[in-house]
Amino acid sequence: MALNGFGHERNHTDLSMRITEIQLAILELLTWHVRAATDSQIQQVLNDQSIPGHASAVLRRLTKDGWIHRRRINVAVPVLSKPLCSWSPNQSKPNFAILAWQLFVRHTNNGRCSSSSCYTDHGEINPRQPCHPTQSLSISQSVRTGKAVHREPCRFSTDQTPALDSLTLVRRNQACRRPRLVNWAAPKAAHLTAGVSGWGRQPLQIEHDLGTTAMYVSSRPYQSEVIWYGEDIVRRRFSGVKKKVPDALLVDRRDNILKVMEFGGQYSRKRLEDFHRTWQPYPWEIW
Repeated sequence: MALNGFGHERNHTDLSMRITEIQLAILELLTWHVRAATDSQIQQVLNDQSIPGHASAVLRRLTKDGWIHRRRINVAVPVLSKPLCSWSPNQSKPNFAILAWQLFVRHTNNGRCSSSSCYTDHGEINPRQPCHPTQSLSISQSVRTGKAVHREPCRFSTDQTPALDSLTLVRRNQACRRPRLVNWAAPKAAHLTAGVSGWGRQPLQIEHDLGTTAMYVSSRPYQSEVIWYGEDIVRRRFSGVKKKVPDALLVDRRDNILKVMEFGGQYSRKRLEDFHRTWQPYPWEIW
């Protein structure tokens, strides 16, 4: 057994010898680290690892040979810059009400591209302007956070804990829903890499899964000594994790957990607090 570039073991079978370096890198990405990825996300990962080649051409060949599934889907894909909230065990508890509101605003603006939203020209939430959902939204201007209803604007107040980071940059022109080519692994790819082919089981989670991939692309774990396990790999390798499985774990080569990673959906304060309670022995990030 040999360690590949992502840090896990790989069998050198006759079948894998017929796979090129760029093809194997893509298959490992889709079976160990993320459930699904767009062409541009895969191209960015290849560029970061200095793997030459045009992703779309390789993906078409992998589809033809039955290694992956590929479909044009109308989705919004965020372009992330940094976590919304980073926390370590030596820090005070974050303000989850504010974080829940930030996630709510981001979620309700994705795919709508409203000119009256609270985003700046550079795609950031404007800290000087209250961030209320635009009038085009058919949802309430409040977000439920446990038993209470939080109606605070998502501006940066002086009483926020140091653990609360600034809002993740989301380029609105990239986040709007439009048809994109989405790729995910076929079962035989998972067999080759000893990974998991999991996205097809939960197709309604596609935008969350692509958000997790955006988190992977931005954090660039493949440029360090850590190993990124996607959610399905976490379920398999950490049998003790029964509830609140995170989107990813960063581990060392002995599978010691270094950091917990989560791409935030429209999470309530209670859900965020439950996540913190489960994973507070470890540093975590919510993007």
